[in-house]
Amino acid sequence: MKKNTYILSPFFSIAISLPNLNHIEMLWNEMKEFAREKIVFTIADAALAIREFEKSLTVEKCRVKI
Repeated sequence: MKKNTYILSPFFSIAISLPNLNHIEMLWNEMKEFAREKIVFTIADAALAIREFEKSLTVEKCRVKI
């Protein structure tokens, strides 16, 4: 989801499209990328990939996103 940010000046107005910088969305995207790299044929395989991603999460990794 993108949000528009407007730069206003006495001379012009520009709408700039910025990505949503929601921290949960960033982690969700990272998890999806992680799962895409795995070979997933079944729901059980997907669940295993998600659990593996969860194990890789650390406090430091989450702090970087905030």
